[in-house]
Amino acid sequence: VRSEERVEHARRVFAQREREAAARAAIEAMHRVTGENVVEMYDSGEWGQTYYYAMEFVDGETLTERLIRERRISWREVIEITAQICKALKAAHNTGIVHRDLKPSNLLMGKNGKVKLTDFGVAHVFAGDQLTATGGVIGTVEYMSPEQAQGKRVDKRSDIYSLGAVMYVMLTGRPPFTGQSALDIAQKHKFGQFDS
Repeated sequence: VRSEERVEHARRVFAQREREAAARAAIEAMHRVTGENVVEMYDSGEWGQTYYYAMEFVDGETLTERLIRERRISWREVIEITAQICKALKAAHNTGIVHRDLKPSNLLMGKNGKVKLTDFGVAHVFAGDQLTATGGVIGTVEYMSPEQAQGKRVDKRSDIYSLGAVMYVMLTGRPPFTGQSALDIAQKHKFGQFDS
């Protein structure tokens, strides 16, 4: 029993250290990425065993909230929004960071018309060896690239694929692929099986 307790304790300690490393990496990524279309990071630190960060307040709503309200966005406005998202992705990619979770809920739409990318919680540094936090799949399946869904190494092209999925949902009011499970959706991304 004692050896089982030690193994369980070691697992908990390892999991805690992994969460802490992920939190530090996310905060570091948010500090590194700057640009007019990226939510600005003001401060970060550690209080006790809790990591915190303070970031810019964007007066507005998420793209998800807007899509719920309006269902679709005109193609002209989709182009304007997409151009701003591209600027945010370029800022991330120029610092060697892949966002890995580009989706409508991570895009803040300011009342002033400015689009801001947020949530670098699963961002990945190009030069790093780590594919994911635990070697599994990280991201939101409706918007992830096929290689990301397979747990393979991602690069900036994965974010561009996700941008295409975000554009699709802005134009049509629904994601390009749906399914009964995350696996169903991932398979459709991999094999290009569009919903009819």
